[in-house]
Amino acid sequence: AAWNGWLEALRSPVSLIFHLIFLVAILYHAYTWFKIMPITMPPIIVGGKKLGPGVITGSGLLAAGVASLALLGLVWLGG
Repeated sequence: AAWNGWLEALRSPVSLIFHLIFLVAILYHAYTWFKIMPITMPPIIVGGKKLGPGVITGSGLLAAGVASLALLGLVWLGG
């Protein structure tokens, strides 16, 4: 009974709105975290040239997205 009550509470409009707000906050935090990566890390030299900040930020976001999708796939498929 308690479990079903918990599931019902998670389906309520207030809970869905809070979770959506939290998701937006987490995504914004992840974006800003990767945005400061080029400022805080040592220069990366590839082919004699320093990688630009956009490449570093984009690579970090891409890696995080791929890892998140892989984890979601593992959880969704049951491991």
